[in-house]
Amino acid sequence: MASLSAEATSRLAARAAMDKNADDVVILDLRGLSSVADFFLVASARSTTQADTIVEAVRMALKAAGTRPRHQEGSADGPVLHHAASLPISGSDLRRRARDGRSLAYRMPEAVAAYIREHRLYGPVS
Repeated sequence: MASLSAEATSRLAARAAMDKNADDVVILDLRGLSSVADFFLVASARSTTQADTIVEAVRMALKAAGTRPRHQEGSADGPVLHHAASLPISGSDLRRRARDGRSLAYRMPEAVAAYIREHRLYGPVS
């Protein structure tokens, strides 16, 4: 089975998350901005049970496509990091922090934070 491109893998992961009713699903394109990742997937869940379900759906979708995360950190009680195509983190917390001008350090790669700042994503509504 041919491996999927990073973009196709990210889209597959996003579809899997949306199939489980993830909120605020966003794929950030970091190509040329980060040496860590080409794409960054953010999705929110309304409960830890839903977050677990979303993580499992993404894992299964990637596995079915012949892609598997190299490593996973965290749990639904906090940020979940898949070193593959998806990086589900509390999107609501990230958006609140960005909107309020608070630091995003240690919550995502610096390139992602820079992208959010540069493109004024999640900024205050004027």
